[in-house]
Amino acid sequence: MLPADRLIRSASARRLVLWGGLGAGALALSSLAAFAQGHALMINVSPSLPYWALWVTRGAAVHRGD
Repeated sequence: MLPADRLIRSASARRLVLWGGLGAGALALSSLAAFAQGHALMINVSPSLPYWALWVTRGAAVHRGD
């Protein structure tokens, strides 16, 4: 049996791993939501720009060369 298997064998250890994973997921989602309030992902479908995806800061003017 592997050492990692022995750690997660008990019910309390499995519960701790589950709650830790859920907490980490919630923290990641809240960080992503905070980032999304100030930024946007734009998809370019025209051939005028060489890139197909752009990160834009909301409220900031976009200038040539940005």
